[in-house]
Amino acid sequence: MMLQQAVERNLEIIGEAVNCLLKIDSEINITSARRMVDTRNKMVMMKYSRNRSGI
Repeated sequence: MMLQQAVERNLEIIGEAVNCLLKIDSEINITSARRMVDTRNKMVMMKYSRNRSGI
């Protein structure tokens, strides 16, 4: 469980960092940048939903 949480947290950090880079320079060439940000957003929403439902 701790490993899963660590991986999730790292993916959130990477997705947020890529999102910030894209805001600074939308022409930056990062392979699958949009997918990284979208994955981060989905993970955050899932975590938020779990916390709200009390799980």
